[in-house]
Amino acid sequence: MSRIHPWLIRATAFILQNPKCIIILPLLSIFLCAYSSLYDFTLRPLNGPLVSHFDNTTLDTGLDLKSVHAKSFLPLPDVSGLNMVKYSLSNPTSGNTLKYDFVCEIEQFQTQLESQSVVALSPISMWPFPCDPDLSVHDKEKMERFMLKNLNHHLSAEVIKLFFGDMKKRNHLIYQAGLLNIFAFFKPDVPPLLPNSSTIEVVALHEGDSSKASADFSHYYASITGKNPIVNIVTYLALSVQACLFSLLIVHCYLSVANQHKIRSTFGLLIGWLTSVFISAFAALFIVGRFQGVSIFHAFGPVNSVSLTSYLLSIMLLSSRNLFRTINDLAGDNAFGAPENLHKRLIKFYLGINNSVQNSRGVFKITRFLRRNLFLDKFAAWVFPIPNTTVILLINDAAFHALLCVLKNTVAEFMDENHKQIFVTRVTTLQRASVLALFIDHFLQLTYLVGLIVIDLNRVDLTDLLKSSPLESDDDSGVHEMNPISSFLLGVSEKKPTSPNTWRYRLGTYCLKVSPVSSKRFLGLWIPVVTICLTAVSILLIMLVIPNESVGFMEVIGLRSSAQMSQRYDYLFVIELLAGCVLVFAIAELTFIFTHSKKQDSNAGSDALTALISPDSGLTNKELVENDKVKFFECLSLSGTHKTDILKLVSNPKCSFLVSTDLDHKVLIWSPLSKVESSKPQNIATFFESSDPNAKKAEFWPVNHIEISDDGNYIVLINNKHCRIKCFERKSLTYVWEVSLTSELNQSRKKMHVVNAFFRKKTVAGFLARKLLSKRKQHTRRSSSVSSNKGGPLTGNYPPPSVTEMEESRSENSEKNIDKELIQEEFVLVLETGEMITVACHNIQIKVYNLLTQLYEGQPELRNLKIISSKFLKTARVNDRVVCNLSNDDIIVGTAVNNLWRFQKLDLDVYYSSTKTLANFAPPLMSRTGSAISFKHDFSTAFELQRQTHMQRQEAETTVFSDLKKYQVINKSTVITIDFVGMIVRVKDLSAELIDVQTGTVLKVFGIGHFKPDTFRVAHSEPTHCKFCGCASFESLSLVYEDFYDKTIIMHTFTVENKKSRNNICLRVERDPREIRCVGLDSAIEKQYWYEDIEKWEVTDMNVILGIRKISPPSEKGDEAAGEQSGFSLSSENGLSSLRTRKKSAKAKKEQKHPTIDQLWQGIVITAQNGKLLEYNIPANAPTDAEFSSTRPNYIVKYGFKSVAIAFGSSIKILYLGGDKLIENDLYYSGTTSTLNSILKPNTEGAGRNELLFINKRRRMLEKRNAKASRTQTE
Repeated sequence: MSRIHPWLIRATAFILQNPKCIIILPLLSIFLCAYSSLYDFTLRPLNGPLVSHFDNTTLDTGLDLKSVHAKSFLPLPDVSGLNMVKYSLSNPTSGNTLKYDFVCEIEQFQTQLESQSVVALSPISMWPFPCDPDLSVHDKEKMERFMLKNLNHHLSAEVIKLFFGDMKKRNHLIYQAGLLNIFAFFKPDVPPLLPNSSTIEVVALHEGDSSKASADFSHYYASITGKNPIVNIVTYLALSVQACLFSLLIVHCYLSVANQHKIRSTFGLLIGWLTSVFISAFAALFIVGRFQGVSIFHAFGPVNSVSLTSYLLSIMLLSSRNLFRTINDLAGDNAFGAPENLHKRLIKFYLGINNSVQNSRGVFKITRFLRRNLFLDKFAAWVFPIPNTTVILLINDAAFHALLCVLKNTVAEFMDENHKQIFVTRVTTLQRASVLALFIDHFLQLTYLVGLIVIDLNRVDLTDLLKSSPLESDDDSGVHEMNPISSFLLGVSEKKPTSPNTWRYRLGTYCLKVSPVSSKRFLGLWIPVVTICLTAVSILLIMLVIPNESVGFMEVIGLRSSAQMSQRYDYLFVIELLAGCVLVFAIAELTFIFTHSKKQDSNAGSDALTALISPDSGLTNKELVENDKVKFFECLSLSGTHKTDILKLVSNPKCSFLVSTDLDHKVLIWSPLSKVESSKPQNIATFFESSDPNAKKAEFWPVNHIEISDDGNYIVLINNKHCRIKCFERKSLTYVWEVSLTSELNQSRKKMHVVNAFFRKKTVAGFLARKLLSKRKQHTRRSSSVSSNKGGPLTGNYPPPSVTEMEESRSENSEKNIDKELIQEEFVLVLETGEMITVACHNIQIKVYNLLTQLYEGQPELRNLKIISSKFLKTARVNDRVVCNLSNDDIIVGTAVNNLWRFQKLDLDVYYSSTKTLANFAPPLMSRTGSAISFKHDFSTAFELQRQTHMQRQEAETTVFSDLKKYQVINKSTVITIDFVGMIVRVKDLSAELIDVQTGTVLKVFGIGHFKPDTFRVAHSEPTHCKFCGCASFESLSLVYEDFYDKTIIMHTFTVENKKSRNNICLRVERDPREIRCVGLDSAIEKQYWYEDIEKWEVTDMNVILGIRKISPPSEKGDEAAGEQSGFSLSSENGLSSLRTRKKSAKAKKEQKHPTIDQLWQGIVITAQNGKLLEYNIPANAPTDAEFSSTRPNYIVKYGFKSVAIAFGSSIKILYLGGDKLIENDLYYSGTTSTLNSILKPNTEGAGRNELLFINKRRRMLEKRNAKASRTQTE
């Protein structure tokens, strides 16, 4: 186990803190090296016309050289049957054949040859200007500049090399040529003529051996000057195919990166990668040219444009592999998982620790084999880091060059000497340049490209504001948005989507599936095919241009010349180079200004994504590998008091107290958020009160039901067997009252069944509320931006807001007396037999209502009628209500009016927006986290039979009792409330109905499956305002339950997949059929997610599911198999050895330590809106965790608004994520500081942003008006 080099930690931290430096400095260094080569393609073609435009070309004689049309091509007549002679001439006077006087001498010699019926071909013929030896020196210099401009800017590299030799350049422009070649074609009987001028020196004289040499030269000359139609067609076709390959490769890389959904600016990263590839390629050409003494135009031989594009294509192809691998290692493989620390990812990237096995399975095996057998891991750990991209580069480069060597040696055997020399030279130059270019490009990928990816991963720009839609930020479709090409082809952005039977649809679908090819396909198909095709084109062009079986032809055309080409630079070139560097730097800075955020630099090191690791942390390779994806819950452990297993956990999400009972008949009150009380719970186990003081008191057990008030002051224990209710007051730490329903209420039954129990604040008359408000204003002035949550009554028949800690004034003591008189709580109990019992907590005043008798008195079904389920519905600005679901499927709504309950039967109305026919249970969609439905879970047939029975019952109009005997109820009837809009979801067999309690309208019917009793839950995203009508809306609605037959969670999520403005489910649409601006549940799409082997789970108010599941130890099966093999392997050879083995294994098993809790139980977090499942470990903090870790969790309950409390044996663990604030009163109405969009993480910007604060809008307006009036009076 080796430690990470501190210098590597510092270097990667420097990359995160200064990404611009790691981008600009390597880019500028390689740009300086490649500038000379890039200059020939960019600035040199532009400088020629620019200089010619401003240059003075008028001679003293009045001749304007612009009127002299220089030629870039000299026609060659038919020279068949003539002998060819090549004159290599030099200027002995100045050594420069481009002097005006020497050119005039050459023109005279050429005239002499033509007078002898000799066909002469020389570059002098391309410059038809008069030769006058009496010109002034100034005019001669103008004539020489005219020749140099034509030579540098109008002639091709092949023509220049054909006519000139021993050239010298200044700033990439030819200014001197030591040799000038003239090709003369004589008749066979005419001897070659020599120049008779002393100023012309014949350096060499090459004579063709036969007339075939003249024909070969004529063919070669026509090919390099573009007059050979066959060569032109092949060249244009080759360049067109290569251009198509370039385009396809770029599009493939773009789609592969875009479909991975790991990079924000795919186009920007692709431009950066292409920049690094081209700069690296030209830098390698410059270095190779300097060593070989030739320019890049001469490095690949004749027709080098095709060879140059082939070279660039091969570099781009091989570099793309490392591009994908770098993105995978730095951006991660799983887009659903939580982001890993980027500093750690950088360290792992440079050390070669594999992060992307999923996307590189083939290369992963090869790289691991090489790293293990060549000791690269040890070298990287102890000497210098070796990234995996380096190993991949060596593998791909070796495969590419091995194939080139095989092709070079194989094809060269079947070529003649001329073709072989050209082909071998071209392939060798390609190999040298490509090796150097790939290593330069790899250097840029380790620095420049890594900096681009780091900036892209941490970038904060306008796209964050433009993509602020909750669906686009949390839903899978938002994270994995469609690439622009597929979006255009499939017509996603258009009003009319593309038809599935068109080519456009097929092409768009194919573009969605484009991904990086596998290593096996890349090495076995792409590289061989591309290499063979490029080699075949090169061989074809060589054979078309260079004639075969021509002795001495290579020397004649100068392809075997070993003459060096010198290069010089002056201050103008340096100024131009510096200007280019400034331009690159300016473009980079502008890019950073528009794409990089200063906030990122200020938060570097503090954000969780970019938190820096200290060089002195002692980080090891083992920690990088093992702790790669370890995530832990935040945990509060409550243990040490219960000695036996916990039977029940009870909590109230609005208070911080927790009540637990165990097998020892203990009833403990926990205060987990109080550091003082959390370790010392209070035991409130009690006895039954008796009228006889001498009688022995019986223990108050069993405790069948426990209820906690919203402020945690009152705790009620209910015993069904003896019909007793006992109330404990936490402030006084005593039991304040006990009620016996059998004696005081004359109950005939000795046993009751509680359907619902809750606390509510009694309402106060409006006159007293206004009086209390006026008294408070005399003592303190409240802020206009904060509504009072002190608990004071405000208007009649409406409950006061809950108590918060925001308002503490100096008149608190005086207000306590007023609050104590007016703010009173009552306990409400709903029994299965129809009784509703209210008990005033302050004076034990009892009221009894029998809702079944009131509504069904005199009807025959009253005898067997009972309440199956009931829920308390508390909606802002609406009276408190109780919703009861009866055994005959009727719904009774009780409303509190002046603290008196009024009951009425809710008539279910016709459907507004949903169809009357119940929808069949749809098969689940394939999910990344949930498993697919199996045949044993397919209960659509049962639901169809149930639906038919339901329809037949309505048509027959029979009684309820005759219908109940026809079929057995599959799911227990359940009622779940959606408080903030006054709606309920009622389960009715295999359907769930969304019902508006105010009107009785069945808004929607959902098909569900068979679930375990008491496991049905309803979750929804954070309610917000509709963008069109302003009413309440949410992004998603989820129905969650546990399958009846196994431990599988089934979740139905309904969302509106609309990328435009209408992406919320508006609840006004469901109530008002005239509303056409918004969309409702009819426009929502259902998605089903299945999660198997979930032991315990619970839905929180954050629209997520928290739970745990069992982890099978990896050695468990192996130990069992070994035990079975050793225990039953009796044979004649070993005798009783198996008994000893069994005893030994039993002893070893006895000595084995208990596994920790995180080794047996795995926590899960499921986002209900998009079905994402994240795994979190449970921290083993308490010393007793090892004792109960192997026990199965026996209870789970929601604690607060974002956490759950789980009972493991005799201990309790509260699991949560994010901040320590677990309790939030009035989550949707008071402006919570935690938002639902950021999963379980506190956010200070959440307060007052998009909660349903419009419910208190009128109150806040009145407060502002009163505050303004009081401020005016004071002034």
